Amino acid sequence: MLYGSPSGLDPTGDQLFSDADFAGSVESDDLFGVSLAAGHFDRPGALQCAFAPTSDACADTDDLAIGVAGQRVAGAGGTWQEAAGKIVVAYGKRGHGLETAQRERFDQSNLRGAVPESRDHFGFPLVAGGLDGYDLSGSYRASDLLVGVTEEDVGGSADQGVVHLLFGGDSRLGTYRDQLQFERQGYVPTRDTPAIGSAAAIGDFDGDGIGDLALGAPGRAFVQILFGAVREKP
Repeated sequence: MLYGSPSGLDPTGDQLFSDADFAGSVESDDLFGVSLAAGHFDRPGALQCAFAPTSDACADTDDLAIGVAGQRVAGAGGTWQEAAGKIVVAYGKRGHGLETAQRERFDQSNLRGAVPESRDHFGFPLVAGGLDGYDLSGSYRASDLLVGVTEEDVGGSADQGVVHLLFGGDSRLGTYRDQLQFERQGYVPTRDTPAIGSAAAIGDFDGDGIGDLALGAPGRAFVQILFGAVREKP
């Protein structure tokens, strides 16, 4: 990790992270850092920051999600699933940079709709952006996180791919309203080719102030657009 200065990137005070910094074990082929996404995942609403403007969460500090898509993870019954994948999150602190003291860890055992399975590669790709629009003050909410699972089996077909959506807030990224998205619009998975989740983007494609999803399916040669409708701008 290299931090910027008025004269450009400065190696002074650089940081080096490994899975050991997130209470994990460094293993060969765990693919730590295969994907990265930066966003302000713990941003409170503007009204909350009006009462605590000097808090780290209210500062304009970004946080970092790191994909570890080759990590083995305990699945159903505690059986190890090779290359099931996980992600870890380091939170930014004003004047200090990224810290792991308040780290988070997610894999499919934390989330709804799926379980860890061998070679799912949860955590690739990662995309940060705003999916739920504005808060009551008219300010953007915290960043949200899309987590790809490029080789998830769906409907009896192998490697169809899904994406999980984790929503940020004043309590950081959480699972209390996470979502699972997969191939929709009448398409039925029939071919064992990589599909949804291999590429993704978040943007406001219809200008309503609410984030939308573009999900690439290279195995099927199409891009699917899902329009957001979580909250409306006041």
